[in-house]
Amino acid sequence: MSNWLLFIACIQSRPALSLLGYCYYQLQDFVNAADCYEQLTVLNPEVDDYRLYYAQSLYKANLFDEAMKVSSQIDASVYHDKVCGIACYFSHSYFPAFLIISDNILSVFHRHILV
Repeated sequence: MSNWLLFIACIQSRPALSLLGYCYYQLQDFVNAADCYEQLTVLNPEVDDYRLYYAQSLYKANLFDEAMKVSSQIDASVYHDKVCGIACYFSHSYFPAFLIISDNILSVFHRHILV
């Protein structure tokens, strides 16, 4: 296998994409981080952490509507603390998003916790 084909195969691997997304995020290149995490959510739909990281990257890239769509797909009963943290973070700079997320969290909380 040529080095180029090996490189392409590695880029599509879960560990490589995860590390690349993390590095982009730490470098504050949130658009490329979001791209990596989006690919990870497609390749590994069972891993909800990637969806959370995808939403965070979109938010940091000022792509608020897209972040809202992705965050609404997160199972809030599993990630209640993390999703609440994102909602609090949204509330400081994007109040309408905070209202939508908080409504989603409360509805899931009532369905799963209080039943």
